[in-house]
Amino acid sequence: MRRIKTLLGQDIISFADGHRLGSVKDVVLDDAHEHIAALIVQDAGLLSAARAVPADAIQSFGRDAIVIEGDDA
Repeated sequence: MRRIKTLLGQDIISFADGHRLGSVKDVVLDDAHEHIAALIVQDAGLLSAARAVPADAIQSFGRDAIVIEGDDA
């Protein structure tokens, strides 16, 4: 089990091509089921926007990064 604060700032990596997509800015919780519903990801780049990555797109939580299905997740 991990604390949510350990996810903040972690890199998001695309399983499809191995590129860094950004880092975790915030976590959205599903209160009814007490689990993560989505990760808010700050895109890599100078003028980037945040986007939500749904929990079902997450492949794995690693020590150094979180792996998701692809760039469009």
